[in-house]
Amino acid sequence: MYPRPPLRPFVTLRALIPALALSLAAGCVDTNPTEPIANEPNVPSTLRGRAVNVLGTVSVTNKNVTFNVWDSGQIDGDIISLNVNGDWVLENYTLGATKRAISVTLPSRGYSYVVLYAHNEGSLPPNTAALSINDGAREQNLVLSANLQTNGAYNLRVTP
Repeated sequence: MYPRPPLRPFVTLRALIPALALSLAAGCVDTNPTEPIANEPNVPSTLRGRAVNVLGTVSVTNKNVTFNVWDSGQIDGDIISLNVNGDWVLENYTLGATKRAISVTLPSRGYSYVVLYAHNEGSLPPNTAALSINDGAREQNLVLSANLQTNGAYNLRVTP
């Protein structure tokens, strides 16, 4: 008997190239496989020993966002920190009437979060901070509230 020739692949590489190009264009193939993608809300249940109270979900269309934070009520000496996806992007900041801008790059799609941590409650508890999120297409205004037992948070969902 003669030896069998090696089996040929059913689909040739030449036939796969157009399909791969269409998949890339449609966003079906992950072009950045090292970027972690959270397909579900991922706010931690606690942060620095305090429970986290999720106040809602905000959708943005761009991964590059600018947060502005300020005291929109009576200026009473609130001191805060902001945590975005586990990173402290603002620490021990005393809120005032002037907006403080913080630029953040989120994962290109999926869920992220922002958590307000209160270092004090000012002279008028609880600690409240106005927070705007600008994704380049629109600006959304929120209010975060925290005290010495709980943190306030929002889910952020990037939907390009």
